[in-house]
Amino acid sequence: MTEKFQIINASAGSGKTFSLASNVIMKLLSGDEDSYKKILALTFTNNSANEMKNRILDELSQISKDPSKSIIYQETKLKSLFKEQQISKKATKVLNKILHNFSFFQISTIDKFNHRLIRSFSNDMSLSSDFDLVIESDEFSENLALEFIEGLKKESSLTKIIIDFAKSKHSNNKSWDISYDLKNLLNLIWDENNYQNVKTQKLKINEFHKLKSHLESKTNTILKKIKEIQAQIQNQIEISDVENSHFSYNALPSFLKKLTTSSLSKIKIESIEKRLNDGALIKKQNQTNNSDFLINSITPVLKETFSLISQLRIYINLLDNIPLNFLINVISSFSKDFQRDNNMLLINDFNSLISENISDLDAPFIYEKIGTKYNNYFIDEFQDTSELQWKNLIPLASHALLNEELDDVAGNLFIVGDPKQSVYRWRGARPETFIELSNNNPFFIEPSLGDLEINRRTFSKLVDFNNSFFKHISINNKSKKLESIYGSLDQDHEKDKKGGYISISLFSPKFYTTGKINEIYKRVLKLISWKQKQGFNLSDITILCRVNKECNLISSFLIENNIRVKSEELLALSSSKEVNFIINLIKIKQNKYDSQAKKDIIKFISLKNSSSDQYNFISQKLKLDIDQFFHDILGISYNYYSDLDLYQAVEYIISKMDFFKSATMQVNFLLDEVFSFINSKLSHRETFIQYWERKKEKLKVNLIEETNAIKVLTIHKAKGLEFPIVILPFFDFELKRPDKKIWLDISEQDIEGRFLLNHSKTLRSFGTHANETIESYEENMILDTINVMYVSLTRGIIENHIISNKPNTLKNQSTGALLCNFISENNYPCSEDSLTENSDAFYEIGQSIFKQNLVKKQQKKTKILDSKIHNQKFNDLSSFLSTNRKLSSRFGNIFHNIMSEIEYEHQSDYVINDYFHRGIINKEEKKQIKSSVDLIIKHSCLKRFFSKKNTIYNEREVFIPPDKVIVPDKTVFTSKKDVFILDYKTGKRSKAHQNQIESYINALNNANYRVKGAFLVYVSSKIDVLEISI
Repeated sequence: MTEKFQIINASAGSGKTFSLASNVIMKLLSGDEDSYKKILALTFTNNSANEMKNRILDELSQISKDPSKSIIYQETKLKSLFKEQQISKKATKVLNKILHNFSFFQISTIDKFNHRLIRSFSNDMSLSSDFDLVIESDEFSENLALEFIEGLKKESSLTKIIIDFAKSKHSNNKSWDISYDLKNLLNLIWDENNYQNVKTQKLKINEFHKLKSHLESKTNTILKKIKEIQAQIQNQIEISDVENSHFSYNALPSFLKKLTTSSLSKIKIESIEKRLNDGALIKKQNQTNNSDFLINSITPVLKETFSLISQLRIYINLLDNIPLNFLINVISSFSKDFQRDNNMLLINDFNSLISENISDLDAPFIYEKIGTKYNNYFIDEFQDTSELQWKNLIPLASHALLNEELDDVAGNLFIVGDPKQSVYRWRGARPETFIELSNNNPFFIEPSLGDLEINRRTFSKLVDFNNSFFKHISINNKSKKLESIYGSLDQDHEKDKKGGYISISLFSPKFYTTGKINEIYKRVLKLISWKQKQGFNLSDITILCRVNKECNLISSFLIENNIRVKSEELLALSSSKEVNFIINLIKIKQNKYDSQAKKDIIKFISLKNSSSDQYNFISQKLKLDIDQFFHDILGISYNYYSDLDLYQAVEYIISKMDFFKSATMQVNFLLDEVFSFINSKLSHRETFIQYWERKKEKLKVNLIEETNAIKVLTIHKAKGLEFPIVILPFFDFELKRPDKKIWLDISEQDIEGRFLLNHSKTLRSFGTHANETIESYEENMILDTINVMYVSLTRGIIENHIISNKPNTLKNQSTGALLCNFISENNYPCSEDSLTENSDAFYEIGQSIFKQNLVKKQQKKTKILDSKIHNQKFNDLSSFLSTNRKLSSRFGNIFHNIMSEIEYEHQSDYVINDYFHRGIINKEEKKQIKSSVDLIIKHSCLKRFFSKKNTIYNEREVFIPPDKVIVPDKTVFTSKKDVFILDYKTGKRSKAHQNQIESYINALNNANYRVKGAFLVYVSSKIDVLEISI
């Protein structure tokens, strides 16, 4: 056992970030002043990386000022190693070194580290050193699918395969559009869980045709055999004296009829098979010796029919998926060629590229390439690390642990994770890697294993409930994986966190279905009202949902009921009535005879005008010709509107209508989308309406953020976060998703290999190996869903409010069923409350108390209860700048760089998000920068500096003859000679700044330009614009 290699299992709320930060700080302060250069700390998301970085810097700052107030100093070995004065000086030196050499302080995401590796080895991998990194795989897959389809040759074998595949889909009542299948196939290829399968799937075109022909022959033979058996059974029934009315529920005659009239692969055999096995095909009162003889005689052929239908399902499954299996290799090769030809690299390909090209190289050579040697490795959120990512890191970590260079100090590896919070398998995460690590150790050093057993954030009732609930699940589901992960869950809580409250509302299906979904919303509204009466702020409450669609629905409902919402989730642009109105006008522009668009426009106008007789208004206006229609309804000329290009037409509509103010954000977003579309290659392939119909559900816009507002987000987005009160309004979701595909080894005559198939229980008939594969696959699906449930129930600090369906059956097929089983077996008493209207049952655990009583109960005011305290770190830009003067120059430089990349208004969100995704700015910085950028762009004096009507240059050198060069931050030409200039500054107004911009004015005027305006823009908590006199 050694401290060189540590594995920490940290359940929710146990302080894993604190644990990791403590170990990093120990290394920083117990080593030399440059030890930070030899540390590599990796985590899963930018948010986690930024949180850890800030945590370490804050703690170093605190130790440098007053070690007695540092929790890490007080609770670690640092206190025994260093006196306060000694550690304070050391921390000051280390902090200064880090701040002055920030790029060497490597706390980042695994993706960012991989990006650095690939850049360093780009020449060795035949990549251009300036390749464009593609982060958004959805948009890339969409473009790639279109490029692939457009590049098909008319008479090629590949084209014929794809056309046949489309026809086959259409005949099965599915959309013939294969672009959807290609996009799904690309996502499957980029999922690391499929890496080896994709790599080995090399189905050639001649093998494809041979296999397809064989499967078609097999299915035809089975169909023919089933029809023969059907005729045989029908004949036996007819010659017997058994009437159709003698059969229970007419089950057998109905089944036989379906064999001749229905698609056999879709016929359900489970019910009739059960009746046969139970001896219940004939009604009891009609059972005779003759009926017994008939049933006995047809039983063997009936069972043969069931077997044949199962076989048919399997072969049709394989036949339907053979084109996709063939296309895997084709589209994968096309993707690589497309990326190479366009100098792109998709982030999803990082791990496979490193595995194939770098991971087998010697560690010293890798270090030489990246310019840094790391001795100390820290990996956070290890449960979200993929198998490939871990394999790629093993050589580097091994080199550090085993001290392979004799002149160097041995390093360490610190891993922290929680397999219960692994919810990203669809991104390649594999929690089994963490589970197996202690027994499947890739190093020659035994790890030190530890558990963080105390939940430091959550109140006792919630901790105890989760312990009991998830132990109950692990026992009753008979899964070895579940047992290994949840069987020993027994978290304790802090002594001062006694109490807490859980409510569980169970609705019968009639109130939980979509038709009665308002009952769920009403319950949420009542819970919010109740919490407000208890003194809680809206910002103390968070609503967690499984999917974005649920977030959008509940957000819209709350906004309609005047509840303020703050959400990182996004609202679909298509949900805006104003946006749809503009879309209908674009449809009319394309086709003036589009009667449905015309009708929708009139409906919208009638609602806006509050017409007293909407029916007559609509019917009368529909009769108008298009010119009169536009004149009477909109007050504009159709001819003028239709002659404008698309962007100008939309701008014109917006400028002429005064009812867009309520949806300014959505309408402006649509305008940006139109601009992006007409300037993209897509505009040559399809109309904007075609693009809209394809993309409208993905085109989304952020809600306006409110400080005191309810947060609404998905469970996945909530991972790693904590909230005082959590409401889970849609708690009932399926444990297994039936729409998944599975890789299966098939070995029988003329069919050999591993194939991608639709997940189905009929595949079990392929034998023991197939059965084991499917069981493992389904076990993973259940584990992943239960992990999502665990994450959702461990975000709350004080209260959890669960709203669920009460299933008709308590078989463990959904999270709601698991919850109901747990309640039933533990005999929780039902409560009576005003909240219980329309619900089947209402349960309470613990006691809900007023916020003021809760605060008094705590010896210290819990920071999470006060949004002002929680958010005080950077309330505005000025407070951020003044918080740490050493960081302010860095922040000012970043802000300056961001503004240098924003030429026009529509580019601002893209540029800011790019800096965020690259980890250059954190979430708080992003928020403040966006606020400041918006203030600048929308400032009445500065609009011309971001207008597409003008020619704009950012930080462009302007040559002034004979030998002078000036570089204003922003230069705007409104004509060939008329120019405006702008410079950004942080801090206070300064005469030196004015002198600088006046020198620009004089230089430009002397060069025969006409300077029409000059501005200094000071950025702080507000925007201070100083106009320079010309």
